[in-house]
Amino acid sequence: MVCFDDDGRIRSRHELRGPANWGIDLAPGVWHTICAITPRAVCFEVKPGPWVPATDKEFAPWAPREGDPGAAAFLRMLQSR
Repeated sequence: MVCFDDDGRIRSRHELRGPANWGIDLAPGVWHTICAITPRAVCFEVKPGPWVPATDKEFAPWAPREGDPGAAAFLRMLQSR
C-alpha cells in the first residue's frame, strides 16, 4: 500500500503481509494505491454506506488513468521505491 500527499509525493509505504500486517485503516480522503508483490493477492475494502456507484471513487489528478500508456511506468516507479 502506498499513500500520497495531495501533490502525488509518496507519504508512506506499508507492506501488508502475514498475520502481523494483514490490513491497514486509512482516514477518509487519503490518496492511496496497492501494488501486489505476489502472484496472488486479496483486497478487501470497507467503506461506510450507502454505496453509490457514480460517486464511489475519486481519482487523483496527478495519477495516470487505467489503460493510460504511462500507467505501467508509474507502477514500476512505485515498486522500485
